[in-house]
Amino acid sequence: MICDTIDNLKNYFAESAAWQKAIAFIDNLPEQPELGRVDIDGDDVFAVIDRYNTKSVEGAKIETHTKYADIQLLLEGEELIGWQPKDENLMVLDEYSEENDIAFYEPTEFISSKLRSGLACVYLPGEYHMPQLNAFDESKEVCKVVVKIKASLL
Repeated sequence: MICDTIDNLKNYFAESAAWQKAIAFIDNLPEQPELGRVDIDGDDVFAVIDRYNTKSVEGAKIETHTKYADIQLLLEGEELIGWQPKDENLMVLDEYSEENDIAFYEPTEFISSKLRSGLACVYLPGEYHMPQLNAFDESKEVCKVVVKIKASLL
């Protein structure tokens, strides 16, 4: 897991052409991008732009991926992202989906990081994370970009 400023992202995986394409996309995002999937380099590098309301930790699931790394950043609002160390004993809530590259687990002990405009969190395959959590006592609307990079290209 990496949490840093968006400006510093270029310093990670500097030799990866796929990573550099992702950073160029982030650097050129318009203030009000269209929601949905944006192909940056086909299925190797793409982004999903979404607007949603954050949720309470009660009932939230922790997730992990196998094929893709995530770069998560907010264009509007704030949210917490929970994460916890790898734990093979976590209770599986939803088995791994090859199509969606995701599995869900019951969180046990986790630490939260606050994500806001100007910051980004990177989750590599196998790193447990729980996004979309309330940063405040109540749900707030956010606009989020998740850039997916095929891990084999990093």
